[in-house]
Amino acid sequence: MKKILSIALCIAFMGCGSTKTTPQCTKDSASPTGCQISRNNAHTTNFLASSLYYKKGQTGMPSEASKAVSEIVRFQKLYNATIHLMSHSLDETTAIQNKRLNTLINYLIQRGISADKIKKQTGELPLYRNGQKQTELSRRIEIYLEY
Repeated sequence: MKKILSIALCIAFMGCGSTKTTPQCTKDSASPTGCQISRNNAHTTNFLASSLYYKKGQTGMPSEASKAVSEIVRFQKLYNATIHLMSHSLDETTAIQNKRLNTLINYLIQRGISADKIKKQTGELPLYRNGQKQTELSRRIEIYLEY
């Protein structure tokens, strides 16, 4: 699972991205095969910035996450973006999902992100490969940026 931070995922309201390494997203560099971009109106843009994958029962930050999260912090500060965190799991409790979210939220706040710029949500959106649910890949937090 070495591509932990680079897998762009299909989700119902955002569309599909590439499974290759996702390039850094900026307002001007969005591409259909890289950053997932969704323009809600003339003033708002949303995109899937990163996905963090967890082992069963893991609530701490994945070791591979620090670089991606640092880029998200940099982008948030540059564009005053709102960070939307969506935690998913098919085989774990909402309490574990909330612990993961709270760990990530505290990490972001410690790096200067205002708590009112962070939104969180839990759910059970499964990922599929060859028509089969992928429970291991479904243990994740998706990080979206809105600016």
